[in-house]
Amino acid sequence: MAKFQAINHELETTMKTHLIENLDTFGIWNDDYEQFLSERGKVVSREISKRIIKQEIDKKGQSNLVDDFEEELTTIE
Repeated sequence: MAKFQAINHELETTMKTHLIENLDTFGIWNDDYEQFLSERGKVVSREISKRIIKQEIDKKGQSNLVDDFEEELTTIE
């Protein structure tokens, strides 16, 4: 990224268009992929939340369902 920054003086602006807000806190400079995933996940989640039209059913939460895989296992045994 340092080499790329040397030729792209608008790097921070460009990265914001890819939902990468702060190169320091996103772990870009120290090649911290875990930090990058964590920070990127927060930003993506925030952006999705802005676009969701909440419904009355959203207040109830999710039902506690057995997932399909567990259900399949019990029928095989």
